Amino acid sequence: MADEVPPERLGSQELHKIILDFLDNQTYTDVEFLVQCGEDFVSFPAHRLPCAIFSPVFEDMFYGNAKGYNSPVIINDVTPNVFTVMLKFMYGSVCELTSKQRDVHFLLKLYRAATQYQIEALQCICRNKLATVTPEKHNVFHLLDAATMTNDEGIRRRCRELLETKTAEILANQQDLGDVSHAKMMTVLNLERVSFPSEFELVSWVFAWAANEHLRLKEMQENKTFRNVLDSVLGHIDLTAMNPSDFGRLLSNHPSVFSESEICKIFRNIVDPGCYDLPDWANANINRTYNYRG
Repeated sequence: MADEVPPERLGSQELHKIILDFLDNQTYTDVEFLVQCGEDFVSFPAHRLPCAIFSPVFEDMFYGNAKGYNSPVIINDVTPNVFTVMLKFMYGSVCELTSKQRDVHFLLKLYRAATQYQIEALQCICRNKLATVTPEKHNVFHLLDAATMTNDEGIRRRCRELLETKTAEILANQQDLGDVSHAKMMTVLNLERVSFPSEFELVSWVFAWAANEHLRLKEMQENKTFRNVLDSVLGHIDLTAMNPSDFGRLLSNHPSVFSESEICKIFRNIVDPGCYDLPDWANANINRTYNYRG
């Protein structure tokens, strides 16, 4: 009829909802993803086309001429929680992502997955959300990982500023020394300014970390001594910056770490800096600032 009013066009939100309903209700699914979770797998029935639209990796897998694909598709490098958010994003839903927008650890895992499967729009969203997160004691190391992965100097600068002014508090906030990886340790030791009162407090913390790392490696049956572990960080601490009393306290707590020759050389340089040769591994040119508060 001439006066018949045509139906309104579907908006993007309505269209996304319809498509998402097909996923949630497993309607006309034509591919199954099996995502590893421990020793088991979680099943995700889905549709090839939406996945191929967003991910060149899935496009090549499902429609590329070079190779076919086998269903189910095994995913063993992404956790089910991350895969859920990534999959629903390809169906137009960002609700799950919004609920995780302050979880740096999760965003970092999601960014890795989006990078691996070349989902550029999701990568961009993750980068933008990570850039707005405020560095705090509990997330600063994860944010530093994010800065490295996304090459974001702004995030890296803010994290370093927090680490410099709250060094002792941040390290104390780690649940245990086992949470501090060698990479985290090197991040701290490469700081030019720290909130520790002196080098002695920093060195004591490093030795405690090395003792814990030695026990961890021993449980894994790796044949490394306490000194082997310590050697990886000794060049980044300045034992000559301690006073004789503090150096003596350190030796009392760790009496067999250094040889008599090493002890003698270090002690002489504490008393009379630069007048004697140091052990080959020693570094007396660190020039770290202590008690830094910004």
